[in-house]
Amino acid sequence: MKPLTPGNISNLTQSPQETSPNILESVADTDYTRLPPPPSLLTVSQFCKLEAAFTIGGMRHLLFTKGHDLPGVYRFGRKLLIDRAEFIEGVKQGHTAQICKEAK
Repeated sequence: MKPLTPGNISNLTQSPQETSPNILESVADTDYTRLPPPPSLLTVSQFCKLEAAFTIGGMRHLLFTKGHDLPGVYRFGRKLLIDRAEFIEGVKQGHTAQICKEAK
């Protein structure tokens, strides 16, 4: 990085149009449909805020009993992360139809 000199400081005070007129053109030409999707891994509390049908207590019980058998549930150290789309698809396929083991 260059040290600041009086010449560099005057460049910083110029408007963006004076310093690089092609920036606005390049932004206008950007294809936003090719941008990656937003992150899909959420903590349990973030997931429950986005999906009102799932309570935090219900999710914690589900994760305690069937955590490793559920699609879209991942461990990151001690933290449980949920892939929203994959988890909802697993619920639709019936992976959560029976939470507790049958009594013997």
